[in-house]
Amino acid sequence: MNALFDLKYAYRMLIKNPGFTALTVSVMAAGLGLCVFMLAFIASVMTRPLPFDNGQDMYIVEAMEDGVQYNGGSLLLHDYEAIKAQSDSFTQIGAYYTATANLSNGDRAQRFAATVTTANIFSYTSTEPLLGRTFTANDAIEGSTPVAVIAYSTWQNYFGGDANIIGQSVKNNGVSTQIIGVMPQGYRFPNMADLWVPLQDDATRLNRSESISVSAFVMKKPTRSTAQVSEELKAIMAEISQKYPETNGKTSAYIATFQKAMMGDGANMIVGLMLTAVSFVLILACVNVGNLLLARANERAKETAIRVALGAPQSRLIMQMMWESIIICVLGGLFGLLLAAWALELLSYVLPNMLPIALPFWWIMKLDSELILQSIAIIGATAFVTGIVPAWKMTRGDFNAILRDGTRGAQGKRAGRINRLLVIVEVALSCILLSLSGVLVVLLQETNNSSYGVDKNNKLTARIGLSEANYPEPHQQEQYYQRLMDKLRSTPGIKGAGAMTSLPGNGAWYQPFLPEGYEVVDNQYPNTGRVTVFEGTMDTIGMELLEGRNFDSRDQLDSLPVAIISDQLARKYWPNESPIGKRFRYTNDESNPWLTIVGVVKHVIHGQPYSNMKHRTAAYVPFTQSHRRFMSIVIDVNGDADDFREALSDAVASLDPEVPAYNVAPLDLRFKRNTGGMTFIRDLFAVFALCALLLASSGIYGVLANSTSKRTQEIGIRRAIGATDEEVMSMLMKQGWKQLAIGLIIGLPLGFLASQGMVQLVGPEHNYYYGVFVAIPLIIAIVVSIATYMPAKKAIALEPSSALRYE
Repeated sequence: MNALFDLKYAYRMLIKNPGFTALTVSVMAAGLGLCVFMLAFIASVMTRPLPFDNGQDMYIVEAMEDGVQYNGGSLLLHDYEAIKAQSDSFTQIGAYYTATANLSNGDRAQRFAATVTTANIFSYTSTEPLLGRTFTANDAIEGSTPVAVIAYSTWQNYFGGDANIIGQSVKNNGVSTQIIGVMPQGYRFPNMADLWVPLQDDATRLNRSESISVSAFVMKKPTRSTAQVSEELKAIMAEISQKYPETNGKTSAYIATFQKAMMGDGANMIVGLMLTAVSFVLILACVNVGNLLLARANERAKETAIRVALGAPQSRLIMQMMWESIIICVLGGLFGLLLAAWALELLSYVLPNMLPIALPFWWIMKLDSELILQSIAIIGATAFVTGIVPAWKMTRGDFNAILRDGTRGAQGKRAGRINRLLVIVEVALSCILLSLSGVLVVLLQETNNSSYGVDKNNKLTARIGLSEANYPEPHQQEQYYQRLMDKLRSTPGIKGAGAMTSLPGNGAWYQPFLPEGYEVVDNQYPNTGRVTVFEGTMDTIGMELLEGRNFDSRDQLDSLPVAIISDQLARKYWPNESPIGKRFRYTNDESNPWLTIVGVVKHVIHGQPYSNMKHRTAAYVPFTQSHRRFMSIVIDVNGDADDFREALSDAVASLDPEVPAYNVAPLDLRFKRNTGGMTFIRDLFAVFALCALLLASSGIYGVLANSTSKRTQEIGIRRAIGATDEEVMSMLMKQGWKQLAIGLIIGLPLGFLASQGMVQLVGPEHNYYYGVFVAIPLIIAIVVSIATYMPAKKAIALEPSSALRYE
């Protein structure tokens, strides 16, 4: 009954002051909503186990080249076989790689994402097909009937949900393939697969130089830690590296969850900063609500003292204050959950248009039962934190002194110390958050303005994949792409056309190579990118030739093998001399010829423009001497690149209906999406910073207004005995600036240290971000100055006689 009475009392007190209630609930809703949203986002992309049996033990093994972690099929098939034979850390292990499936049933082909995999991928995920069967060992034998298992979405969208789909045949990359199974709705493992075909490559029949690249899916033994598995993998790969330095000179392997591998290197640091930032926002919200409750406690100090004198137990007074905090936090939490759910739903629509890749199937932006339980725990913790300080203050001190302070309107020393501490905390926290956000905005602005070394304007790109069945010979591949280039270049409005294996912004495959005369130490060959380029592409895309010549008709299959290198590669291995005429060779295959350098181009970024990735060197070889079935097409157009989508697709389809153009997009949009993930993170931090600034501004103003109000009689006395308005204002401003200085001394170094992780990850070319640590203190100084000036001005505006009578 007492608890119910206290709850009703707290409810009536909040209803009596709706403005106070609305403010505190809004503050907590903002803080709790952001916190729940961030926890849900991180759980969706990183921490929630895959939705399969033993999902917590599912991991992926990928290659690591010279300390850089790769994903998406980076492990040589031979290395996978060695790990499978030697490792004792896994209960299951299999291999897969992603490929393109051009499905055709007689009309124009449609491109799908295929996964070429070992037969145990479905037993690995403990998933049975909806229709038909999955792979058997016989399906993986070379020469067996080509078969495929398709995803539910492929069955519905391409085959129209045909109930008799099992046993039907469809052309997959020109090869008649039998459909043997349909997987359940939503099953897209390992990423966003549209169909699966059996892996028939056999490492025992291939040289290491001919080895394909795969990813290994593994089921880790529960008794083994990831650290133990990592050490075992490094030991296995170190032995391989010593034995085969030409192909594995600086190659190792790492184990990661599928979620972390998808996010890439540096994900832990980014997630840590996100959690830190949102925690600071929540702390600011708690400090603000705690401060407002503390101000109410100060206002009711006289009433509380009288109630204690009349025999009210302190425990009842504490619970009444705690109930106010509980009501505020529960209401704020409910609104925060609704805000978080709305933001997650919005994010599920926005995010696919921001990123350069299809979202993996496990990115389900929702509030599950575990998150709701975590939210309830957070709400309970915030209710305790926000209510404990006012409640604690009620139980401290001499109630006679409280009565005396209340009648005179003065501020007690203890209350003054608490107010000063709250201001310092809010200044420090807001400084850290604003510094993090400001640095990230400056860094991302620089990367978004990166030129990539080419002209991105009015360029339309697409991807083409020729089937091995229809284009097995190099001269057939060359004829197709030459016909396509001629067709595109003759199309009205298209000024130029080209093709290369890796467009700027897309990661080039880095291979070990040997410059002529270079001394190899401990069999550790250096790496550089290898990009195959069709004649005329460099001019089309705007790559600047610095020295030598571009590829031309002289570069044929039976002529001198040549290459063009980036200026960074030239400076690194041929400093202070011209590299023209120098030679190098890729060492991953003994049959690779020595390439003579005929040109030097300005550095082009192949990959994301972050850290050391944007400085990785590259070499370019002519298509006529290094034929490829898969190429990226680029056309230079007059006008808007989007207007030429149909013209490009029609040109491709006119040459071969079974070869579709896919991933059609303007080059500038590709660059924008290339940094979409970091841009999203930047926007999140900007929201955190804005909330922090608003919370800190209102909180600091509330604290200073409350403390200044308590000193109204003191100010009146000072003015009555001769102090000028300027002297009183100067005294109050100096006291506010002192708290500002202490907060900045604490927050600014911590903000700088916290931002260095982002600086190292992005790797800026300039130190413009240092300006943030000048601008942020100025912004906070302005906020504190205004928050100090406004209540001080109001107090000074009172006549001394009125101030002395102020309660």
